[in-house]
Amino acid sequence: MIGKLKWLIAFVRNPKNWPFLVAFIVMCFNTEFAIPFILVGIFDLAGRSLSIAAGMWASTELCWWNWFSGWLYKEKIRKMESVAEAINIGQEAVKRFDLGEFLKSKPGDLFIVAKVKEFARKHGVDNFDLDNYQDNPVFIASRRLGYTLSLMLVAIFGFLPLFWIIALMICRMTKWKMAYMLLFACNFFKNYYLAYFYEQIGFWWFILCFVAFAVLVSYLTKRFVKKLKAYNQAAH
Repeated sequence: MIGKLKWLIAFVRNPKNWPFLVAFIVMCFNTEFAIPFILVGIFDLAGRSLSIAAGMWASTELCWWNWFSGWLYKEKIRKMESVAEAINIGQEAVKRFDLGEFLKSKPGDLFIVAKVKEFARKHGVDNFDLDNYQDNPVFIASRRLGYTLSLMLVAIFGFLPLFWIIALMICRMTKWKMAYMLLFACNFFKNYYLAYFYEQIGFWWFILCFVAFAVLVSYLTKRFVKKLKAYNQAAH
């Protein structure tokens, strides 16, 4: 336990790993959290000012995740350093630092610790590893659909809560400027109207509707992905 704590402290103290800490903070203060608790709760914004602030908040958040996804892929996933080089722990120098392995639940972990690790690994590492999307039906289809239809995929996923990461990964794969512009525009207006919707129905209805909508979108997206998979198989 003490060894793990020393490992974690040394990891946090290394400036090379600070982007992970910033990513954790950005993830905690995402736009859905910021609208009721910061933009309304602290700054007391309302009306158009609230909607514009929510859109700008979401755009800033997306800028960070775009940078972080590239940094993570190049610096951490592709070029894992030894523990001695990364965090300078002498007794651990023979081991290799693997963030994905570190974030896997261990038999002795408390339930809450295991859940935090699972959440951090899935949303902080796996989601931004471009290699994880190479077999994704959406990515395979985007390579075949051409410029216009691929941009339509970016727009669709850019408007959907929770699925903007897929749109971001398509942008990173294609490196099309128009795709990035479309993603940022869709993300801005999605959160612009999300703030408007929050004002109309209040906090608890907002939470309930957001969860229900996320479940519905997840179901519809899975069906959409199945159709894309069938399309990809037929195209072979």
